[in-house]
Amino acid sequence: MKPTHRGKMPNVVAGLATLRSKWMVTITMLMFAALAVVGAPSVQAGDGKVYPGSMGVRSGGTSTPKIFFSAIGNPSTDNWLYVHLPIINDSNNGIQRGWVRVIDMNSRSNITCSLNAIYRSGPDWYGWWTPARSSSGKASYDQILTFGSVGGSGIAHFYYSASIPPMDGGNTSYITSYRAEER
Repeated sequence: MKPTHRGKMPNVVAGLATLRSKWMVTITMLMFAALAVVGAPSVQAGDGKVYPGSMGVRSGGTSTPKIFFSAIGNPSTDNWLYVHLPIINDSNNGIQRGWVRVIDMNSRSNITCSLNAIYRSGPDWYGWWTPARSSSGKASYDQILTFGSVGGSGIAHFYYSASIPPMDGGNTSYITSYRAEER
């Protein structure tokens, strides 16, 4: 007995195969559309990242910062601690906004921070920075120092510059975490 449809599928089977193929194309297109829609708000809203205070790099003051639950603190009884808190910015368009969370345990001095964008060109440094923000006195709870935008360029690097006062009455002041949102 000879096959009746040599190299061809019967119409019903061919119809199902075509329908299955169309469904696969439709589902694939819907998946790409969903990814585009889901991805769009995060790009439009900026790419915000939260960093632990322990990411801070000592730039002056006491020789060994105190790390406690990934917060960075000043264990000195008489010297200030100066730290740079690095920010990863892969948009090259600057920072839209940010904050630094601090625990200020010094009754006489405040924790102070500024948001900076710096780059080197030839023998000189250039950049942008925000006005400094300071904690509002001694408090055992987090205080949030908020920052607006800072400009940038494709070769600038971004960071918060912070100063943490010495211990007061055996209590250590800390930077617990910080955040930056790209433009």
